[in-house]
Amino acid sequence: MPRYMRLVSTVLERGSAAFTTGAVDLILDEGRYDDARPGRFTGGYLTRPDHVTSFFEDHGFRVRRLLASQGILSWAQPEVAALAQRDPDAYQRLLDIAYRTADDPSIHGMSGHLLVIAERPAVQAGETPATGRA
Repeated sequence: MPRYMRLVSTVLERGSAAFTTGAVDLILDEGRYDDARPGRFTGGYLTRPDHVTSFFEDHGFRVRRLLASQGILSWAQPEVAALAQRDPDAYQRLLDIAYRTADDPSIHGMSGHLLVIAERPAVQAGETPATGRA
């Protein structure tokens, strides 16, 4: 998950406490999200979109595409779902636009999640699986 989407969500959920408890600094400085509140997602490691491709490449993958899984619709999901009932044609056209723009790097940092499409080349005799190098 990109850092900035989680940062905004955390402030919207916790208000000023997100700042006073250090949650915002933890997200920005370390890319970590921790939440000890019962019944909540407990935590995770957050990324910057510009680090994703190199991470996969460093582990032997060839990245084909990096996509924003919710794309431009990330912040409007309830409204988009309502549009499906109210105006199915507009809904489908909007989904098509979200699909066409999902690989635009300018929206990756505010997407709820990222999707990496990659392949791992076949390992040749004498190479290590992680890097494909001898």
